[in-house]
Amino acid sequence: MNRIICALCCAVLVLLSAFTAAADRGTPEILPEQQTREASAIIRVAGDFVIHQPVFESALRAGGGKVYEFSAMLEEVAEYLSEADFTVTNIDGVLGTPGFVKKHGIAGYPSFSTPANLAYDLKECGVDLLTLANNHALDFWFDGLKSTVTTVKEAGLYSVGGYRTQEERNTPCTVDINGIRFGFLNYTDGLNQMDKRPALDKDALKYGVCFTDYWDVPSDVRRLKDAGAEIIVCFMHWGIEYRTEPCKSQLANAQLLADAGVDVIIGGHPHVVERAEYIHTKDSSGRDKQVLCLFSLGNFLSDQRAAGRDCGMIFEFTVTRDENGAISVSAPVYRTTYVWRKVLNAGGYAYKVLFSDWGAARPDGMSQHEYGRMLQSALDTDAVMSAGVARHAEQAAKTDDAPELRLR
Repeated sequence: MNRIICALCCAVLVLLSAFTAAADRGTPEILPEQQTREASAIIRVAGDFVIHQPVFESALRAGGGKVYEFSAMLEEVAEYLSEADFTVTNIDGVLGTPGFVKKHGIAGYPSFSTPANLAYDLKECGVDLLTLANNHALDFWFDGLKSTVTTVKEAGLYSVGGYRTQEERNTPCTVDINGIRFGFLNYTDGLNQMDKRPALDKDALKYGVCFTDYWDVPSDVRRLKDAGAEIIVCFMHWGIEYRTEPCKSQLANAQLLADAGVDVIIGGHPHVVERAEYIHTKDSSGRDKQVLCLFSLGNFLSDQRAAGRDCGMIFEFTVTRDENGAISVSAPVYRTTYVWRKVLNAGGYAYKVLFSDWGAARPDGMSQHEYGRMLQSALDTDAVMSAGVARHAEQAAKTDDAPELRLR
């Protein structure tokens, strides 16, 4: 009889264990970042870094001829960059490791090999993430891109858009910012014809750089969401250089991204500012959705001096989770920036990125002509952005769900 009772008890315990295990499988663990609680995060994005030869020569001069020192060029904007909860920018070309630089050296246009010190200086200025998919990503073939990824990781920065291995490519770029789980994407629509070179390692296009010729945005979005992303931000390197209006392919790709589930789109590459607007789409439940899209940030630091190319912006938006767990994007604003290239008596230049907001004081040593040019660059940027706001207002008048677009 005792043996029968013992057997019955064991059977009951087995059944209870099986029931408990089944219940556990049916109730996935709730991660802290997925809990419903109010939160917000301010994101700031700076324009393109295009380090031409005169710029890196200036950095070397600032470092006493021994190291490349970029921090002085950024000191006027560093605090503003670091005040955001998360800051992003792009550097065209390669950021070489010491071994790479020993073999290939430092170079400017047309094939950029930028001093790795820039990554470390950007980290000190508050930058958190670098986008690596750009038209100069393969300037020094796949080895150059791999070297860039290594440099960025050693500098303690996040990166997206460029990878050394298939495993890295398959790992979603998600970051917890103030308790909100962000997912990041980055693609380029051009590689300066390097994709056509027979000698290029096929893996460079398979997984190395995120190139629109081979993209699968719905799959990339799904991978981010499976990793817990609550909001998805995509950085695009696209468009036609020096054109202040987005081209047809930019408009088409913006719609494709919005339809695939991207929530914010930020663009670069044209080397001039292009407008911001909202892209209309439907969410996964069939409800109307508006996706914030800035087509181009312009240049942030470069040696380009033509009007419109010597300036850019820092763009900001806020992501909020309300008490019901709903995520929203709001308060898009920008600050205009200008690259002051000061001629040195000893030869060469000194560069400094300045805020060019109307009413900004004239820095010591800046000529009246240069000061007027700086202020005019801000007015020109405002004109481009205002045209976008006006265009949005006209479209919003035709619908009830379009959010208000205010800039500055």
